[in-house]
Amino acid sequence: ETTHFDKAGDNVVRFALKTAGEGSAKVTVTAEGGSRKTSETIDIQVVNPNPETVTIRQAKLAAGESVSFDADGNSTISLAGFPAVDAAGLFRTMKNYPYSCSEQLSAKGLTMLHLLPQLSEADSQEARELIPGIIHQLYARQRSDGGFSYWSGGNVSDTWASSMAGQFLSEAAAAGFEVQKDVLTNWQRFQNNLSQAYRLAGNAVFSQLDECYRLYTLAVAGAPANAAMNRLKESGKLEGRADWMLAAAYAVSGKVKTAQEIVAKGSASTGEYGGADFTYGSSLRDKAVVLQVLALSDDLAQALPAALEVAEYINKGYYSTQEAAFAAMAMDRLYAKVGSQSIKAQVGGQDVVSAKSVYAQPVSGRVAVKNTGDGVLYVTLTSVSRAPVGVTVPAEAHGLQISVSYKDASGKDVKATSIPQGTEFKAIVKVTNPTPADYRSLALSERVPSGWEILNDRLRM
Repeated sequence: ETTHFDKAGDNVVRFALKTAGEGSAKVTVTAEGGSRKTSETIDIQVVNPNPETVTIRQAKLAAGESVSFDADGNSTISLAGFPAVDAAGLFRTMKNYPYSCSEQLSAKGLTMLHLLPQLSEADSQEARELIPGIIHQLYARQRSDGGFSYWSGGNVSDTWASSMAGQFLSEAAAAGFEVQKDVLTNWQRFQNNLSQAYRLAGNAVFSQLDECYRLYTLAVAGAPANAAMNRLKESGKLEGRADWMLAAAYAVSGKVKTAQEIVAKGSASTGEYGGADFTYGSSLRDKAVVLQVLALSDDLAQALPAALEVAEYINKGYYSTQEAAFAAMAMDRLYAKVGSQSIKAQVGGQDVVSAKSVYAQPVSGRVAVKNTGDGVLYVTLTSVSRAPVGVTVPAEAHGLQISVSYKDASGKDVKATSIPQGTEFKAIVKVTNPTPADYRSLALSERVPSGWEILNDRLRM
């Protein structure tokens, strides 16, 4: 490129760059004029802006049966001797989840923490590297009362998110991650204060389920509020969801017989929630709580069918952060009971013998899997791909429909591919739910080109 100077000053020279692929690129800019010459080299990180696409394929093999898959992109084959969730796919989804309220951060941390025993070595190492960052993000949410605000900078502690945050931090500390002791001490004080308030005001003001989960998290932290747990148990007024959560609190405290007595009197109420629910509840979340209690109570006869139901939901790939966290917790409890069952199989013609009931390895190309063991083998192929730059990703819709239109200041349609520089326009996003299902607490993401500037009316006033 050539530029001319009539006097001392600056000129802007524009030029295009084309990369050979992703990664770190070095760009050297050299300027020459007369007898003078200067140059500078800079590093530019080249990334593919297209999102990852996770594809899951599954098979259930009886002894002697086989199945074949075409492994596309970055693929992992997982074998399990029980109805396990797709740990690799669940980890990928939570790792790439873009939002970070305290519930979402805690759910991400709990999911990764409880998936560790079931992940491949590479994914497990990556999860361990991510967990400390989540811990430090939660530090910034803790308030002076010991609870955690829903968002950073919030001035009110959210009770459910506080329970989740404390549970994650407590379990992370128990797993060997560095967690500040005063953070946990202040959180336990907050939980006990709220439990005392529940005792005085009762469920006319507070939620039974919220209180039972609070007691569960204290039990997980190794500081069970036995008196509060006993009062709730003896009240005989707990609804179905709450009594299973209270049973989980007793079971995780090692009082399995008491947990069994509680659930024997009630029913596994796992219906859908009506309207907005501050506990982020769903039937899947409640089924995971039931599974956790069954696993902790050594009731494998009922736990395995319950695990199959939870795994089928999760492995479809459509779940909330709340559901992901509780499913991972429940499956981890079950894995602790059945994890010593061995696996015998052939993957790509190679014998696989695992002393654990979960096995994973990276694969590529055509992969054949044969169950050479005596029991049922659950096979999951998780493929992660990213469309190359310039390739149009076909539109897909699962349960929800979305449309985007662009209009100028007068309301006329404009083409997003040919908008003159300096034009102000609106992107109108319409989300439609054509199904009978009730979707709540949704997050809307809209990707825009880097050359567009988003105008925030709140900052322009």
